[in-house]
Amino acid sequence: EVKEPRHTPFKPSAPTNRSRKLKPIKTSWLEKIGDFLVAPAYAAEPPAPQDLAGTQEAPLSQEIIDLANQLGGSPVRLYEFVRNNFRYEPYAGSLKGATQTLKEGGGNEWDQASLLIALFRASGIPARYVVGTVEIPIDKAMSWLGVEDANMAGSLLATLGRATTTIVSGGKISAIQTQHVWVRAYVPFLNSRGAVPGPGDTWVDIDPSFKGQTKTQTLTLTGIPLFDQADYLSTFRLESPLDFYRNQIQVFLNTNASGFLPEALARNLDIVPESFGVIIGQPPYTIRTTIATYSEIPDTHRQKLAITISDPITGEIDLSYTSFLPSIIGKRLTLSYAPATAADETTISAYGDLFSTPAYLVSLKPQLKLDGILVAEGSPVGAGEEERLVFLFNNTINSDQVENIIISGGYYSIGLDVQNVPQIQALSRIDKLRTISDQITAGQPVSLDDHLGELLYMTAMTYHQKLDVATRQIRALHQVVTVRDVSVIMAFVDISVAYLFGAPKSISPAGLIVDLDRNVHTVIPVDGDLGRIKPFMQLIGNQSSYLEHKVLEEIYETQAVSAVKVIQLAHDQGIPVHAITNQNISTILPLLRLSEEVKTDIINAVNSGQEVIVPERDLTVQDWIGVGYIIQDPTGGDGTYRISGGFGGGSTASRLEVAPFLLTIYSFQIAMYRQIELAELALEPELLTLPGPDNIIYTGDDKVYAIIPLTKALKNDLCTEKESENDCTKKYKDPNPEGM
Repeated sequence: EVKEPRHTPFKPSAPTNRSRKLKPIKTSWLEKIGDFLVAPAYAAEPPAPQDLAGTQEAPLSQEIIDLANQLGGSPVRLYEFVRNNFRYEPYAGSLKGATQTLKEGGGNEWDQASLLIALFRASGIPARYVVGTVEIPIDKAMSWLGVEDANMAGSLLATLGRATTTIVSGGKISAIQTQHVWVRAYVPFLNSRGAVPGPGDTWVDIDPSFKGQTKTQTLTLTGIPLFDQADYLSTFRLESPLDFYRNQIQVFLNTNASGFLPEALARNLDIVPESFGVIIGQPPYTIRTTIATYSEIPDTHRQKLAITISDPITGEIDLSYTSFLPSIIGKRLTLSYAPATAADETTISAYGDLFSTPAYLVSLKPQLKLDGILVAEGSPVGAGEEERLVFLFNNTINSDQVENIIISGGYYSIGLDVQNVPQIQALSRIDKLRTISDQITAGQPVSLDDHLGELLYMTAMTYHQKLDVATRQIRALHQVVTVRDVSVIMAFVDISVAYLFGAPKSISPAGLIVDLDRNVHTVIPVDGDLGRIKPFMQLIGNQSSYLEHKVLEEIYETQAVSAVKVIQLAHDQGIPVHAITNQNISTILPLLRLSEEVKTDIINAVNSGQEVIVPERDLTVQDWIGVGYIIQDPTGGDGTYRISGGFGGGSTASRLEVAPFLLTIYSFQIAMYRQIELAELALEPELLTLPGPDNIIYTGDDKVYAIIPLTKALKNDLCTEKESENDCTKKYKDPNPEGM
C-alpha cells in the first residue's frame, strides 16, 4: 500500500510588521580580506581531545582518512571540497552522517558539517558544531534554497518546522533570520589563512552548507500541460506515469517549440563554486546569536527511528528497537521469525519445514537484524498470528507513525531512503549478491538473511532508486523544490493463513509484496504558483504505485498488480470505475461489490474529506483476486494507493513455490542474476538538451545527448558505424528513441 506521498500543508510565514535599518552587507567575500579580525576568545580557547575524536556522525573511517589524505589535508581544500560538491537539502536534524552524505552528494547543515568535521579531524584539525541564529540577505537566501520568490524562501524553512522569521525593509522582504548550524575549526589561520596543513592557531567559523546556485533551463514557455491522471488511468499502459506525462509535453512542444524534448523545459540547479584558496574567516551572513557548540551532536538533534511489534488486540509490546538514523542508513534491515524454543525447532524439523508444520504446534519469536546481526528479539507468538508493526519517525521537530499488520512466519526486508539512493549504493548490494552466489556455487553455507534477506532488500532499494530518479525529473519539470522525510518500503514474503475454529491451522507463502509505507514531501513552487502542487503530487503518487508492480515484474519476471494497474485493467474490462466523494457516496456505495473491509475504508476516507477512485467490483489477475483504489486529497493531490487482499502496495499475481523455509522463485540463481542485470541496466537514463554553438539562443539545432549505462551502450550502441553524426543526432531528437 502506498500510504503516501503527501505534502506538508503549505503555510507561508508572515513577514514581521516592522521596518528597520539593516547593517550593510558586502556582496563580495574578497572585500573582506582586509577585515580578518577574529574574536580573541576564539584564539584563546584551546581545543579539547573530543574535538579530534571520531563520532557516530563523523567517523574516522578508512574511507574518510583516505579522502582527507587525497585532498592534501589543508583546511581550505577540505572545506572547498564539501562546499562546492554537495547540494544543500533543508531537512531538520542530523540524518545521514558523514558517510551517507558522501555517498549521496548532499545533505543539510548538520550532515555537511559532519562530513567536513570528519575530514578535518582525520587531518588532525580540531573542529566543532555551532548552533546559532543567522540573518541572511534575501537574494542569497533564495539562491541557497533554489527559489525565485522571496516569500517562498522563508516559507520553505518555516513549513519544515525551522525557527525562521522574515524581515521587511522598505516594504519588501530584505532578509530572513533562521536557526542554523556551521563548523568552528582550529586552523593555521594567522600565517596561511588555512591554505596549507599545519598546527592550528585560531578558531574560525566555516559553513560548508551555505552556497549559491545558478539555474539552467533551455526553454521557458507558458501553457505547459499538467499531468492528466484520469487519462493515464483510463486504460492499461506499459509506460510509466512520468513517460506518459513526457508524451503529453512532447505533443505540446511539437506545436510550440518543434525539435525539443520535454527535458528542455526542466529547471536544474548548479552550485556556484568558491575557490578563493584561503579560509575567509567569516561566514557569508550575519551571526545574530550563538546558541551552543558541540564536539558531538547531542541526541536531541539526531533523527531517530523506533520499531515496535505488539499484539494488535491487547497492545502488549513484543519487540522494541530504537536507533538514530545515521547508524542504520544504508544497511540491510530485516524482520524475520525463528523457532521460539529448541522444542519448536525440533517440531519444525520433524515436519520438514515451517510451512509443512501445523501452525498451532509451534511458537516463533520475531528477530530484527541489521546487516545480518541480531539487534532485537521479541517475545514468542504462535505461528500465523497477526502482529502490529509500527515505525515511529522522529525528525527532532515532530514525529510521524506508520502501522502495518504482519504475520508471524513472514520474512520482511525494510528499505530506508533518506533523500536519494545513489547508484554506488545499489552497486554495493549487487556485489553482495555476487558474493552470495559464489558461496552457493561453492557449496558454502549461506544464512537465510544473506540469501533471502539480501534479495528482498535489493528489491526495496531498487524501488527507492527508481523512484528517486523519477522524483528529480518530475520536480525539475514542475518547477518546484521538494524536501522529503525519510521514506520506508517493505519487500516481503506474504503469508496466507488457514484457520480452524478461529485459530491458525497452517501458513504458506502467498506471493511477494512491495509496500511503500511512507513517502512524505514538502512541496514549494519556486515562483509561488501553488497550482503546481496538486499535479506534482498526483504524478508522484501514480509513479509510486506504478513502480510497486513494475519493479516486481522486472526483477522476478512475473505478473504483478498495483493500485494504478488494477484501475487501468478495470477500465479495459468494462468494469465501472467510480470517483466517490461526500456528494455521491450514498448513490454509489450500494453499487460496490467489494469486501466490507474495503467499503469501510472508503467510507472513512470520504467522511474525512477525501476522494476515492475505485472499480465497482474485484478483478482477477492470475491467482490474485481483489481491487485497487486511490484515496486522494481533492485539493492537494496527495494520496494513498491501496490494493485489497491483505497488504497493499504491489503484489505478485501468482503463488510461490517453496523449499524448506527457503523461497525459490523459478530459480534463485536466475532471479539473482536477473536482479544484478536490472540494477546495472535499468537505471533510468537522463536526457540532456545542450545549447548549440552560439551558447545563448537555444534552437531546434541544439544536440540532445542521452546518458545511459555503459553496459547498455555496449549491448546496443547509440550510433552504428554506418550512421552519420547528423543521422544519429536526429534519431535521438525523437521523444521515444529506441531503447531509452
